[in-house]
Amino acid sequence: MAVSGSRVKTALFGFIVKRVSFLAVIALVVGACWLFVLPLPGQFRNTYISENALLPGQAQAYFRSSEWHYLRGYKEEVRRLSDKPASEVVESLSTILSEQGYYTDVYHHEPDKATVYGIFRAPRGDNTEAIVLVCPWTNGNGLFNFNGIAIGLALARYLTKWSVWSKSLIFVFPPDPHKSLREWVAAYHRSLPIQAGSIEGALVLDYPSDLSGFSAIDISYTGLNGQLPNLDLINTVVTIADFNSLPTFIHGGLDKLFNALPSFLNPLKSSAYFQLLSTLLSSVAAQVTSGLNRVAGCESFSGWRIDAITISAIPTSELSHDETVYGRIIEGTLRSINNLLEHFHQSFFFYLLLSPHHFVSIGTYLPAAMSIAGAFTLQGISKWISYIQNGSSRSSILKAFFVEAAILAFTFALLSFSLLFDSQLVAQMLPTFCACIIPTALYASPMSYALLNEIHGVALVLSGMALTALATLNFSLALVVGLISSPLMFLKPGINRMHAGILLLVLNPFFIFYFVGMFTNGYTYIINTFVSSWRDMQVWTWIIVMCLWLPLWEVSAFISMANVREEAKKEVK
Repeated sequence: MAVSGSRVKTALFGFIVKRVSFLAVIALVVGACWLFVLPLPGQFRNTYISENALLPGQAQAYFRSSEWHYLRGYKEEVRRLSDKPASEVVESLSTILSEQGYYTDVYHHEPDKATVYGIFRAPRGDNTEAIVLVCPWTNGNGLFNFNGIAIGLALARYLTKWSVWSKSLIFVFPPDPHKSLREWVAAYHRSLPIQAGSIEGALVLDYPSDLSGFSAIDISYTGLNGQLPNLDLINTVVTIADFNSLPTFIHGGLDKLFNALPSFLNPLKSSAYFQLLSTLLSSVAAQVTSGLNRVAGCESFSGWRIDAITISAIPTSELSHDETVYGRIIEGTLRSINNLLEHFHQSFFFYLLLSPHHFVSIGTYLPAAMSIAGAFTLQGISKWISYIQNGSSRSSILKAFFVEAAILAFTFALLSFSLLFDSQLVAQMLPTFCACIIPTALYASPMSYALLNEIHGVALVLSGMALTALATLNFSLALVVGLISSPLMFLKPGINRMHAGILLLVLNPFFIFYFVGMFTNGYTYIINTFVSSWRDMQVWTWIIVMCLWLPLWEVSAFISMANVREEAKKEVK
Protein backbone atom coordinates (compact mmCIF):
# COMPACT_ATOMS: atom_id res chain seq x y z
CA MET A 1 0.00 0.00 0.00
CA ALA A 2 2.86 2.39 0.82
CA VAL A 3 4.47 1.72 -2.55
CA SER A 4 1.13 2.26 -4.30
CA GLY A 5 0.57 5.54 -2.45
CA SER A 6 4.04 6.73 -3.40
CA ARG A 7 3.31 6.00 -7.05
CA VAL A 8 0.06 7.94 -6.88
CA LYS A 9 1.85 10.94 -5.39
CA THR A 10 4.55 10.74 -8.06
CA ALA A 11 1.95 10.54 -10.83
CA LEU A 12 0.04 13.45 -9.29
CA PHE A 13 3.22 15.54 -9.18
CA GLY A 14 3.87 14.74 -12.82
CA PHE A 15 0.32 15.68 -13.76
CA ILE A 16 0.61 19.02 -11.93
CA VAL A 17 3.98 19.78 -13.50
CA LYS A 18 2.62 19.23 -17.00
CA ARG A 19 -0.51 21.27 -16.32
CA VAL A 20 1.42 24.19 -14.76
CA SER A 21 3.50 24.46 -17.91
CA PHE A 22 0.30 24.33 -19.97
CA LEU A 23 -1.23 27.09 -17.82
CA ALA A 24 1.85 29.21 -18.53
CA VAL A 25 1.20 28.87 -22.26
CA ILE A 26 -2.47 29.78 -21.77
CA ALA A 27 -1.51 32.85 -19.71
CA LEU A 28 0.94 33.92 -22.41
CA VAL A 29 -1.67 33.62 -25.17
CA VAL A 30 -4.27 35.48 -23.09
CA GLY A 31 -1.84 38.31 -22.41
CA ALA A 32 -0.86 38.60 -26.07
CA CYS A 33 -4.49 38.73 -27.23
CA TRP A 34 -5.86 40.93 -24.45
CA LEU A 35 -5.16 44.26 -26.16
CA PHE A 36 -7.11 43.18 -29.24
CA VAL A 37 -10.20 42.69 -27.08
CA LEU A 38 -10.13 46.21 -25.61
CA PRO A 39 -11.49 48.01 -28.73
CA LEU A 40 -14.60 45.80 -28.71
CA PRO A 41 -17.87 47.43 -27.58
CA GLY A 42 -18.37 47.25 -23.84
CA GLN A 43 -14.66 47.07 -23.01
CA PHE A 44 -13.87 50.80 -23.18
CA ARG A 45 -15.51 53.90 -21.72
CA ASN A 46 -16.37 57.38 -22.94
CA THR A 47 -14.17 60.17 -21.61
CA TYR A 48 -15.67 62.78 -19.29
CA ILE A 49 -14.61 65.75 -17.18
CA SER A 50 -14.24 64.68 -13.55
CA GLU A 51 -13.23 68.07 -12.11
CA ASN A 52 -16.24 70.38 -12.42
CA ALA A 53 -14.13 73.47 -11.73
CA LEU A 54 -12.39 73.14 -15.11
CA LEU A 55 -15.47 74.31 -17.06
CA PRO A 56 -13.78 73.77 -20.46
CA GLY A 57 -15.06 76.04 -23.20
CA GLN A 58 -17.39 77.97 -20.89
CA ALA A 59 -15.33 81.17 -21.01
CA GLN A 60 -15.33 83.16 -24.24
CA ALA A 61 -11.93 83.09 -25.98
CA TYR A 62 -10.95 86.40 -27.59
CA PHE A 63 -7.75 85.44 -29.39
CA ARG A 64 -9.31 86.23 -32.76
CA SER A 65 -8.93 88.59 -35.69
CA SER A 66 -8.09 91.48 -33.35
CA GLU A 67 -4.78 89.72 -32.62
CA TRP A 68 -4.04 88.88 -36.24
CA HIS A 69 -1.82 91.89 -36.91
CA TYR A 70 0.25 91.27 -33.80
CA LEU A 71 0.63 87.62 -34.78
CA ARG A 72 1.71 88.57 -38.29
CA GLY A 73 4.29 90.97 -36.84
CA TYR A 74 5.71 88.26 -34.57
CA LYS A 75 5.88 85.87 -37.53
CA GLU A 76 8.05 88.38 -39.37
CA GLU A 77 10.27 88.74 -36.31
CA VAL A 78 10.63 84.97 -35.98
CA ARG A 79 11.43 84.70 -39.68
CA ARG A 80 14.15 87.33 -39.23
CA LEU A 81 15.63 85.44 -36.27
CA SER A 82 15.51 82.03 -37.96
CA ASP A 83 19.03 82.32 -39.40
CA LYS A 84 20.57 84.47 -36.66
CA PRO A 85 23.12 83.22 -34.10
CA ALA A 86 21.80 81.88 -30.80
CA SER A 87 23.03 84.89 -28.84
CA GLU A 88 20.96 87.30 -30.94
CA VAL A 89 17.89 85.06 -30.71
CA VAL A 90 18.18 84.96 -26.91
CA GLU A 91 18.59 88.72 -26.69
CA SER A 92 15.60 89.41 -28.97
CA LEU A 93 13.26 87.02 -27.13
CA SER A 94 14.32 88.43 -23.76
CA THR A 95 13.65 91.98 -24.98
CA ILE A 96 10.19 91.07 -26.31
CA LEU A 97 9.14 89.41 -23.05
CA SER A 98 10.54 92.23 -20.91
CA GLU A 99 8.66 94.85 -22.93
CA GLN A 100 5.44 92.95 -22.29
CA GLY A 101 5.90 93.08 -18.51
CA TYR A 102 7.49 89.68 -17.87
CA TYR A 103 10.22 89.01 -15.35
CA THR A 104 12.78 87.58 -17.75
CA ASP A 105 15.90 85.49 -17.30
CA VAL A 106 18.16 83.23 -19.36
CA TYR A 107 19.23 79.74 -18.33
CA HIS A 108 22.51 78.72 -20.00
CA HIS A 109 22.96 75.02 -20.80
CA GLU A 110 26.13 75.17 -22.88
CA PRO A 111 28.17 77.99 -24.43
CA ASP A 112 25.99 77.90 -27.54
CA LYS A 113 22.65 76.91 -25.95
CA ALA A 114 20.37 78.91 -23.68
CA THR A 115 16.71 78.90 -22.66
CA VAL A 116 14.81 82.16 -22.37
CA TYR A 117 11.90 82.25 -19.94
CA GLY A 118 9.60 84.93 -18.66
CA ILE A 119 7.16 85.02 -15.74
CA PHE A 120 3.95 87.02 -15.60
CA ARG A 121 2.94 87.35 -11.95
CA ALA A 122 -0.68 86.43 -11.30
CA PRO A 123 -2.78 89.57 -10.62
CA ARG A 124 -5.13 87.54 -8.39
CA GLY A 125 -2.65 85.07 -6.97
CA ASP A 126 0.09 84.89 -4.37
CA ASN A 127 2.82 83.60 -6.70
CA THR A 128 2.63 80.02 -5.38
CA GLU A 129 1.17 78.33 -8.48
CA ALA A 130 2.01 78.62 -12.15
CA ILE A 131 1.15 77.36 -15.64
CA VAL A 132 3.90 76.82 -18.20
CA LEU A 133 3.71 77.37 -21.97
CA VAL A 134 6.69 75.94 -23.84
CA CYS A 135 7.61 77.15 -27.33
CA PRO A 136 10.73 75.19 -28.37
CA TRP A 137 12.88 76.61 -31.17
CA THR A 138 12.78 73.20 -32.89
CA ASN A 139 10.20 70.47 -32.34
CA GLY A 140 10.75 66.78 -31.64
CA ASN A 141 11.36 66.04 -35.32
CA GLY A 142 14.05 68.72 -35.54
CA LEU A 143 11.83 71.07 -37.56
CA PHE A 144 11.86 74.81 -36.97
CA ASN A 145 8.83 75.59 -34.80
CA PHE A 146 7.94 78.73 -36.77
CA ASN A 147 4.27 79.25 -35.96
CA GLY A 148 4.64 77.73 -32.50
CA ILE A 149 7.08 80.46 -31.46
CA ALA A 150 5.12 83.24 -33.16
CA ILE A 151 1.83 82.19 -31.55
CA GLY A 152 3.60 81.85 -28.20
CA LEU A 153 4.88 85.43 -28.42
CA ALA A 154 1.46 86.69 -29.50
CA LEU A 155 -0.19 84.88 -26.58
CA ALA A 156 2.43 86.26 -24.19
CA ARG A 157 1.37 89.78 -25.17
CA TYR A 158 -2.36 89.01 -25.32
CA LEU A 159 -2.72 87.19 -21.99
CA THR A 160 -1.23 90.03 -19.95
CA LYS A 161 -4.27 92.18 -20.82
CA TRP A 162 -6.51 89.98 -18.65
CA SER A 163 -6.72 90.27 -14.88
CA VAL A 164 -8.37 86.87 -14.39
CA TRP A 165 -5.18 84.95 -13.67
CA SER A 166 -4.88 83.37 -10.23
CA LYS A 167 -1.85 81.42 -11.38
CA SER A 168 1.33 82.92 -12.78
CA LEU A 169 2.15 82.34 -16.45
CA ILE A 170 5.60 81.12 -17.46
CA PHE A 171 6.64 81.26 -21.12
CA VAL A 172 9.67 79.11 -21.93
CA PHE A 173 11.64 79.20 -25.20
CA PRO A 174 14.18 76.31 -25.11
CA PRO A 175 16.41 75.36 -28.07
CA ASP A 176 14.74 71.94 -28.20
CA PRO A 177 12.06 69.96 -26.32
CA HIS A 178 14.53 67.27 -25.30
CA LYS A 179 17.59 67.71 -23.11
CA SER A 180 17.42 71.52 -22.99
CA LEU A 181 13.85 71.61 -21.70
CA ARG A 182 14.54 68.79 -19.25
CA GLU A 183 17.49 70.70 -17.81
CA TRP A 184 15.42 73.87 -17.49
CA VAL A 185 12.66 72.03 -15.60
CA ALA A 186 15.25 70.51 -13.27
CA ALA A 187 16.89 73.91 -12.72
CA TYR A 188 13.50 75.53 -12.04
CA HIS A 189 13.03 73.22 -9.07
CA ARG A 190 16.56 73.77 -7.78
CA SER A 191 18.47 76.89 -8.67
CA LEU A 192 16.73 79.37 -11.00
CA PRO A 193 16.76 82.92 -9.59
CA ILE A 194 13.22 83.70 -10.80
CA GLN A 195 10.43 81.30 -9.89
CA ALA A 196 6.65 81.34 -9.58
CA GLY A 197 5.75 78.47 -7.27
CA SER A 198 4.66 74.94 -8.12
CA ILE A 199 3.77 74.22 -11.75
CA GLU A 200 0.18 72.99 -12.01
CA GLY A 201 0.19 72.22 -15.72
CA ALA A 202 2.27 72.62 -18.86
CA LEU A 203 1.43 72.94 -22.55
CA VAL A 204 4.01 72.48 -25.31
CA LEU A 205 3.22 74.33 -28.55
CA ASP A 206 4.25 72.42 -31.69
CA TYR A 207 3.40 74.15 -34.98
CA PRO A 208 6.43 73.72 -37.32
CA SER A 209 5.13 75.58 -40.36
CA ASP A 210 4.69 79.08 -41.71
CA LEU A 211 1.37 78.15 -43.33
CA SER A 212 -1.62 80.05 -41.99
CA GLY A 213 -3.90 77.04 -42.06
CA PHE A 214 -4.03 73.75 -40.21
CA SER A 215 -6.52 70.90 -40.37
CA ALA A 216 -6.39 69.30 -36.90
CA ILE A 217 -4.40 68.96 -33.71
CA ASP A 218 -2.52 65.93 -32.46
CA ILE A 219 -2.10 65.41 -28.71
CA SER A 220 0.98 63.67 -27.30
CA TYR A 221 0.52 62.77 -23.65
CA THR A 222 2.93 60.01 -22.62
CA GLY A 223 5.58 60.90 -20.08
CA LEU A 224 8.78 59.14 -19.09
CA ASN A 225 8.82 55.71 -17.45
CA GLY A 226 5.08 55.21 -17.79
CA GLN A 227 4.02 58.50 -16.20
CA LEU A 228 0.89 60.11 -17.64
CA PRO A 229 -0.87 63.44 -17.10
CA ASN A 230 -4.24 63.49 -15.43
CA LEU A 231 -6.89 62.49 -17.96
CA ASP A 232 -8.86 65.67 -17.22
CA LEU A 233 -6.15 67.76 -18.90
CA ILE A 234 -6.51 65.87 -22.18
CA ASN A 235 -10.31 65.88 -21.94
CA THR A 236 -10.23 69.65 -21.47
CA VAL A 237 -8.25 70.21 -24.67
CA VAL A 238 -10.45 67.80 -26.63
CA THR A 239 -13.64 69.46 -25.36
CA ILE A 240 -12.40 72.93 -26.32
CA ALA A 241 -11.32 71.63 -29.73
CA ASP A 242 -14.80 70.15 -30.24
CA PHE A 243 -16.37 73.54 -29.44
CA ASN A 244 -14.18 75.01 -32.19
CA SER A 245 -15.11 72.21 -34.65
CA LEU A 246 -11.48 71.12 -34.74
CA PRO A 247 -10.61 67.42 -35.29
CA THR A 248 -8.30 65.84 -32.71
CA PHE A 249 -5.91 62.90 -32.97
CA ILE A 250 -3.92 61.01 -30.35
CA HIS A 251 -0.24 60.29 -31.05
CA GLY A 252 -0.93 60.35 -34.78
CA GLY A 253 -2.27 56.78 -34.81
CA LEU A 254 -0.50 54.14 -36.90
CA ASP A 255 -1.71 55.50 -40.22
CA LYS A 256 1.56 54.90 -42.11
CA LEU A 257 1.63 51.25 -41.09
CA PHE A 258 -2.04 50.61 -41.74
CA ASN A 259 -2.02 52.44 -45.08
CA ALA A 260 0.63 49.97 -46.25
CA LEU A 261 -1.75 47.05 -45.75
CA PRO A 262 -3.25 45.35 -48.85
CA SER A 263 -6.19 47.04 -50.53
CA PHE A 264 -8.54 44.13 -49.84
CA LEU A 265 -8.31 45.11 -46.16
CA ASN A 266 -9.73 48.60 -46.82
CA PRO A 267 -13.17 47.75 -45.34
CA LEU A 268 -11.41 46.56 -42.18
CA LYS A 269 -9.22 49.68 -42.00
CA SER A 270 -12.27 51.94 -42.11
CA SER A 271 -14.08 50.06 -39.35
CA ALA A 272 -14.54 51.59 -35.91
CA TYR A 273 -12.70 48.67 -34.31
CA PHE A 274 -9.67 49.21 -36.51
CA GLN A 275 -9.55 52.94 -35.78
CA LEU A 276 -9.74 52.36 -32.03
CA LEU A 277 -7.10 49.63 -32.22
CA SER A 278 -4.71 51.85 -34.20
CA THR A 279 -4.88 54.61 -31.58
CA LEU A 280 -4.49 52.09 -28.76
CA LEU A 281 -1.40 50.53 -30.35
CA SER A 282 0.07 53.96 -31.08
CA SER A 283 -0.39 54.87 -27.40
CA VAL A 284 1.39 51.66 -26.36
CA ALA A 285 4.20 52.31 -28.85
CA ALA A 286 4.55 55.91 -27.65
CA GLN A 287 4.82 54.76 -24.04
CA VAL A 288 7.49 52.17 -24.88
CA THR A 289 9.63 54.63 -26.88
CA SER A 290 8.96 57.69 -24.71
CA GLY A 291 12.16 59.66 -24.24
CA LEU A 292 14.11 57.49 -26.69
CA ASN A 293 13.61 58.91 -30.14
CA ARG A 294 11.14 61.67 -30.94
CA VAL A 295 10.56 63.74 -27.81
CA ALA A 296 7.41 65.82 -28.05
CA GLY A 297 8.28 67.97 -25.04
CA CYS A 298 5.71 66.89 -22.48
CA GLU A 299 8.08 64.10 -21.39
CA SER A 300 10.52 66.63 -19.98
CA PHE A 301 8.15 67.45 -17.10
CA SER A 302 7.97 63.87 -15.80
CA GLY A 303 9.16 63.32 -12.26
CA TRP A 304 7.97 66.61 -10.76
CA ARG A 305 4.23 65.90 -10.48
CA ILE A 306 3.47 68.20 -13.41
CA ASP A 307 0.66 67.37 -15.83
CA ALA A 308 1.94 68.18 -19.31
CA ILE A 309 0.86 67.53 -22.89
CA THR A 310 2.08 68.57 -26.34
CA ILE A 311 -0.45 70.09 -28.74
CA SER A 312 0.75 69.70 -32.33
CA ALA A 313 -0.95 71.44 -35.24
CA ILE A 314 -1.20 69.53 -38.52
CA PRO A 315 -0.48 72.17 -41.20
CA THR A 316 -2.38 72.33 -44.48
CA SER A 317 -2.27 74.63 -47.49
CA GLU A 318 -6.05 74.99 -47.26
CA LEU A 319 -7.31 77.57 -44.79
CA SER A 320 -9.64 75.19 -42.95
CA HIS A 321 -8.59 76.72 -39.61
CA ASP A 322 -6.21 79.64 -39.13
CA GLU A 323 -3.58 80.16 -36.45
CA THR A 324 -5.95 82.09 -34.19
CA VAL A 325 -8.00 78.90 -33.69
CA TYR A 326 -4.86 77.21 -32.39
CA GLY A 327 -4.33 80.20 -30.10
CA ARG A 328 -7.90 79.91 -28.80
CA ILE A 329 -7.33 76.24 -27.95
CA ILE A 330 -4.34 77.27 -25.85
CA GLU A 331 -6.19 80.22 -24.30
CA GLY A 332 -9.21 78.10 -23.37
CA THR A 333 -7.03 75.41 -21.81
CA LEU A 334 -5.15 78.00 -19.75
CA ARG A 335 -8.42 79.48 -18.53
CA SER A 336 -9.61 76.03 -17.43
CA ILE A 337 -6.39 75.21 -15.56
CA ASN A 338 -6.57 78.66 -13.97
CA ASN A 339 -9.97 77.72 -12.50
CA LEU A 340 -8.50 74.89 -10.43
CA LEU A 341 -8.30 75.43 -6.70
CA GLU A 342 -5.98 72.45 -6.22
CA HIS A 343 -3.81 70.16 -8.31
CA PHE A 344 -5.33 67.78 -10.88
CA HIS A 345 -6.51 64.77 -8.92
CA GLN A 346 -10.12 63.87 -9.74
CA SER A 347 -9.59 61.84 -12.92
CA PHE A 348 -7.38 58.91 -13.93
CA PHE A 349 -3.57 58.84 -13.89
CA PHE A 350 -3.34 55.32 -15.37
CA TYR A 351 -5.16 54.85 -18.67
CA LEU A 352 -4.79 54.26 -22.40
CA LEU A 353 -6.69 56.28 -24.98
CA LEU A 354 -8.42 54.51 -27.86
CA SER A 355 -9.57 57.81 -29.36
CA PRO A 356 -9.95 61.39 -28.14
CA HIS A 357 -13.30 60.37 -26.67
CA HIS A 358 -12.68 56.77 -25.50
CA PHE A 359 -10.30 55.25 -22.96
CA VAL A 360 -9.59 52.16 -20.88
CA SER A 361 -8.46 52.41 -17.27
CA ILE A 362 -5.72 50.41 -15.58
CA GLY A 363 -8.10 47.76 -14.29
CA THR A 364 -9.08 46.91 -17.86
CA TYR A 365 -5.71 46.82 -19.63
CA LEU A 366 -3.38 45.69 -16.83
CA PRO A 367 -4.34 41.96 -17.09
CA ALA A 368 -2.50 41.84 -20.44
CA ALA A 369 0.92 42.48 -18.89
CA MET A 370 0.06 40.62 -15.69
CA SER A 371 -0.88 37.48 -17.65
CA ILE A 372 2.46 37.54 -19.45
CA ALA A 373 4.32 38.09 -16.17
CA GLY A 374 2.29 35.26 -14.67
CA ALA A 375 3.36 32.98 -17.52
CA PHE A 376 7.01 33.46 -16.53
CA THR A 377 6.22 32.73 -12.89
CA LEU A 378 4.16 29.62 -13.71
CA GLN A 379 6.85 28.23 -15.98
CA GLY A 380 9.45 28.84 -13.27
CA ILE A 381 7.25 27.11 -10.68
CA SER A 382 6.82 24.21 -13.09
CA LYS A 383 10.58 23.73 -13.22
CA TRP A 384 10.83 24.03 -9.43
CA ILE A 385 8.16 21.38 -8.91
CA SER A 386 9.96 19.11 -11.35
CA TYR A 387 13.17 19.62 -9.42
CA ILE A 388 11.52 18.96 -6.03
CA GLN A 389 9.93 15.83 -7.46
CA ASN A 390 13.38 14.42 -8.23
CA GLY A 391 14.80 15.38 -4.85
CA SER A 392 16.55 18.61 -4.02
CA SER A 393 19.15 19.60 -1.50
CA ARG A 394 20.01 22.88 0.16
CA SER A 395 23.42 22.94 -1.52
CA SER A 396 21.95 22.54 -5.01
CA ILE A 397 19.44 25.34 -4.41
CA LEU A 398 22.29 27.57 -3.24
CA LYS A 399 24.17 26.69 -6.42
CA ALA A 400 21.20 27.80 -8.52
CA PHE A 401 21.00 31.13 -6.71
CA PHE A 402 24.77 31.55 -6.94
CA VAL A 403 24.70 31.14 -10.74
CA GLU A 404 21.80 33.59 -11.00
CA ALA A 405 23.61 36.11 -8.78
CA ALA A 406 26.80 35.75 -10.82
CA ILE A 407 24.94 36.43 -14.07
CA LEU A 408 23.16 39.44 -12.55
CA ALA A 409 26.51 40.80 -11.36
CA PHE A 410 27.93 40.27 -14.85
CA THR A 411 25.06 42.13 -16.55
CA PHE A 412 25.27 44.91 -13.97
CA ALA A 413 28.96 45.27 -14.83
CA LEU A 414 27.99 45.51 -18.51
CA LEU A 415 25.44 48.19 -17.60
CA SER A 416 28.07 50.19 -15.73
CA PHE A 417 30.45 49.82 -18.68
CA SER A 418 27.80 51.11 -21.09
CA LEU A 419 27.13 54.20 -18.97
CA LEU A 420 30.77 55.09 -18.34
CA PHE A 421 32.32 54.75 -21.78
CA ASP A 422 31.77 56.11 -25.28
CA SER A 423 28.57 54.85 -26.94
CA GLN A 424 30.33 53.71 -30.11
CA LEU A 425 32.76 51.56 -28.11
CA VAL A 426 29.86 50.25 -26.04
CA ALA A 427 27.89 49.29 -29.17
CA GLN A 428 30.86 47.31 -30.49
CA MET A 429 31.89 45.57 -27.28
CA LEU A 430 28.57 44.73 -25.58
CA PRO A 431 27.53 41.92 -27.98
CA THR A 432 30.98 40.33 -27.56
CA PHE A 433 30.82 40.47 -23.77
CA CYS A 434 27.24 39.22 -23.88
CA ALA A 435 28.19 36.18 -25.99
CA CYS A 436 30.90 35.12 -23.49
CA ILE A 437 28.27 33.12 -21.62
CA ILE A 438 28.11 30.55 -24.44
CA PRO A 439 31.78 29.38 -24.36
CA THR A 440 31.57 29.54 -20.56
CA ALA A 441 28.69 27.07 -20.65
CA LEU A 442 30.31 24.86 -23.29
CA TYR A 443 33.61 24.44 -21.44
CA ALA A 444 32.21 24.29 -17.92
CA SER A 445 32.05 21.01 -16.06
CA PRO A 446 28.95 18.93 -16.85
CA MET A 447 26.01 19.71 -14.58
CA SER A 448 22.93 17.72 -13.71
CA TYR A 449 19.79 18.21 -15.75
CA ALA A 450 17.82 18.96 -12.59
CA LEU A 451 20.24 21.66 -11.43
CA LEU A 452 20.19 23.42 -14.81
CA ASN A 453 16.41 23.26 -14.75
CA GLU A 454 16.45 24.77 -11.25
CA ILE A 455 18.72 27.62 -12.40
CA HIS A 456 16.30 28.40 -15.22
CA GLY A 457 13.34 28.21 -12.85
CA VAL A 458 14.91 30.75 -10.49
CA ALA A 459 15.52 33.13 -13.41
CA LEU A 460 11.94 32.77 -14.67
CA VAL A 461 10.39 33.39 -11.24
CA LEU A 462 12.56 36.48 -10.70
CA SER A 463 11.69 37.73 -14.21
CA GLY A 464 7.99 37.22 -13.53
CA MET A 465 8.24 39.19 -10.29
CA ALA A 466 10.16 41.99 -12.00
CA LEU A 467 7.65 42.18 -14.88
CA THR A 468 4.77 42.29 -12.40
CA ALA A 469 6.31 45.26 -10.59
CA LEU A 470 7.19 46.98 -13.88
CA ALA A 471 3.66 46.51 -15.25
CA THR A 472 2.18 48.69 -12.51
CA LEU A 473 4.59 51.52 -13.39
CA ASN A 474 5.12 51.18 -17.13
CA PHE A 475 2.53 48.82 -18.56
CA SER A 476 3.61 49.06 -22.19
CA LEU A 477 7.30 48.42 -21.52
CA ALA A 478 6.48 45.37 -19.37
CA LEU A 479 4.14 44.07 -22.07
CA VAL A 480 6.65 44.43 -24.92
CA VAL A 481 9.68 43.10 -23.01
CA GLY A 482 7.60 40.18 -21.73
CA LEU A 483 6.29 39.28 -25.19
CA ILE A 484 9.67 39.49 -26.91
CA SER A 485 11.51 37.45 -24.27
CA SER A 486 8.70 34.93 -23.62
CA PRO A 487 10.09 32.19 -25.95
CA LEU A 488 13.13 32.00 -23.66
CA MET A 489 10.99 30.34 -21.00
CA PHE A 490 10.57 27.24 -23.19
CA LEU A 491 14.29 26.51 -23.54
CA LYS A 492 15.59 23.61 -21.48
CA PRO A 493 18.84 21.75 -20.85
CA GLY A 494 20.01 19.15 -23.34
CA ILE A 495 18.00 20.36 -26.35
CA ASN A 496 19.50 20.56 -29.83
CA ARG A 497 22.18 23.23 -29.61
CA MET A 498 21.69 24.40 -33.19
CA HIS A 499 17.98 25.01 -32.62
CA ALA A 500 18.70 26.68 -29.29
CA GLY A 501 21.42 28.83 -30.87
CA ILE A 502 19.07 30.09 -33.58
CA LEU A 503 16.40 30.98 -31.01
CA LEU A 504 18.96 32.67 -28.76
CA LEU A 505 20.30 34.69 -31.67
CA VAL A 506 16.84 35.91 -32.68
CA LEU A 507 15.91 36.81 -29.08
CA ASN A 508 19.19 38.48 -28.19
CA PRO A 509 18.47 42.17 -27.45
CA PHE A 510 21.52 43.37 -29.38
CA PHE A 511 20.59 41.32 -32.45
CA ILE A 512 17.10 42.84 -32.33
CA PHE A 513 18.60 46.34 -32.02
CA TYR A 514 20.87 45.59 -34.99
CA PHE A 515 17.91 44.33 -37.03
CA VAL A 516 15.83 47.42 -36.21
CA GLY A 517 18.84 49.60 -36.97
CA MET A 518 18.94 48.23 -40.52
CA PHE A 519 15.63 50.00 -41.18
CA THR A 520 16.28 53.13 -39.12
CA ASN A 521 19.45 55.05 -38.27
CA GLY A 522 21.74 52.13 -37.55
CA TYR A 523 22.66 49.89 -34.63
CA THR A 524 25.15 52.31 -33.05
CA TYR A 525 22.57 55.10 -33.11
CA ILE A 526 20.05 52.90 -31.28
CA ILE A 527 22.53 51.99 -28.54
CA ASN A 528 23.53 55.64 -28.21
CA THR A 529 19.84 56.59 -27.95
CA PHE A 530 19.25 54.11 -25.12
CA VAL A 531 22.31 55.25 -23.19
CA SER A 532 21.82 58.99 -23.73
CA SER A 533 18.14 58.72 -22.78
CA TRP A 534 19.23 57.55 -19.33
CA ARG A 535 21.93 60.18 -19.03
CA ASP A 536 19.81 63.09 -20.27
CA MET A 537 16.22 62.15 -19.42
CA GLN A 538 16.53 59.41 -16.76
CA VAL A 539 14.59 56.92 -18.92
CA TRP A 540 14.57 53.42 -17.44
CA THR A 541 14.40 51.47 -20.70
CA TRP A 542 18.13 50.76 -20.96
CA ILE A 543 18.19 49.69 -17.30
CA ILE A 544 15.30 47.27 -17.93
CA VAL A 545 17.04 45.81 -20.98
CA MET A 546 20.31 45.27 -19.12
CA CYS A 547 18.89 44.13 -15.76
CA LEU A 548 15.81 42.14 -16.83
CA TRP A 549 15.89 41.06 -20.46
CA LEU A 550 19.64 40.40 -20.79
CA PRO A 551 20.02 38.36 -17.53
CA LEU A 552 17.15 36.10 -18.60
CA TRP A 553 18.80 35.66 -22.00
CA GLU A 554 22.15 34.88 -20.35
CA VAL A 555 20.60 32.25 -18.07
CA SER A 556 18.68 30.70 -20.98
CA ALA A 557 21.87 30.58 -23.06
CA PHE A 558 23.78 29.00 -20.18
CA ILE A 559 21.31 26.21 -19.44
CA SER A 560 20.66 25.34 -23.10
CA MET A 561 24.36 25.27 -24.06
CA ALA A 562 25.74 23.66 -20.90
CA ASN A 563 26.97 20.08 -20.85
CA VAL A 564 24.48 17.79 -19.13
CA ARG A 565 25.60 14.77 -17.13
CA GLU A 566 24.13 11.80 -18.98
CA GLU A 567 23.33 9.72 -15.94
CA ALA A 568 21.45 12.61 -14.34
CA LYS A 569 19.51 13.18 -17.51
CA LYS A 570 18.54 9.51 -17.72
CA GLU A 571 17.35 9.56 -14.11
CA VAL A 572 15.01 12.44 -14.88
CA LYS A 573 13.66 10.61 -17.88
